Amino acid sequence: MDTKKINPNNNADNQKGNTADNAAKAAANIGGAKVIKLPTQVLTEPKAPTLQDFKDKAVTAFHLQQKHSELTKKRRDLEEFAITSDSQNATIKVTDNNGKSFSSSNPKSMKRLIEYWKEEFTTAIEEVENELTALFAPQTAEIQALEKAA
Repeated sequence: MDTKKINPNNNADNQKGNTADNAAKAAANIGGAKVIKLPTQVLTEPKAPTLQDFKDKAVTAFHLQQKHSELTKKRRDLEEFAITSDSQNATIKVTDNNGKSFSSSNPKSMKRLIEYWKEEFTTAIEEVENELTALFAPQTAEIQALEKAA
């Protein structure tokens, strides 16, 4: 088995300069291992938040809280909505911007539509909760996003 000894003082082995990359490549060639470069992360010290930063966060938190309350109320109203097999007990009417409307008293269709709306409200509520969490703990939100991506 042939082995080659690298001598950093030998000009033949050191033609491209004595850098860490060349040494790593040479070591990889000897051992047959692959050299993998890992990305480096530069950490910067966060700046101190200003009074305006606090005010902006407070306004954003207030709007998110309002949105959360509205969505939660709508979902609760849907959960309280009762549909019986009697087709005369309830009707759903949908109207577009042009004034055209559609209505239905079919209990099966209404039930499916209400379930769909509940799912949509639940998803929207979760998104608002995530935004609120990210507002006050940005590092936590970044970590959670990375964990989901992994």
